[in-house]
Amino acid sequence: MAEIKRWPKPSGNLNPNHPLRIDLAADYGLLSAVQQLEGQWGTIEAYNRLVEHCDRLRDKVSQGTAQPPREYVNASYVRATIPAHLKR
Repeated sequence: MAEIKRWPKPSGNLNPNHPLRIDLAADYGLLSAVQQLEGQWGTIEAYNRLVEHCDRLRDKVSQGTAQPPREYVNASYVRATIPAHLKR
């Protein structure tokens, strides 16, 4: 019993701030679709249909016909071009 020692107190930051995930418009579209499925068919049937669609996507990946992601553009940084007749 004399060999038992207390754990040392932790040092450093115990709650690191993790970077936030970038949410794209497709994320909100998917969330909306899932909520609509649940509202129309209930949770269990919505889950079953999501599984069917996931199987189809898995088959596309396995066959090598998967689509690459589109290039991400942050719309808040995109500025419209100024027409030539308005430039000074």
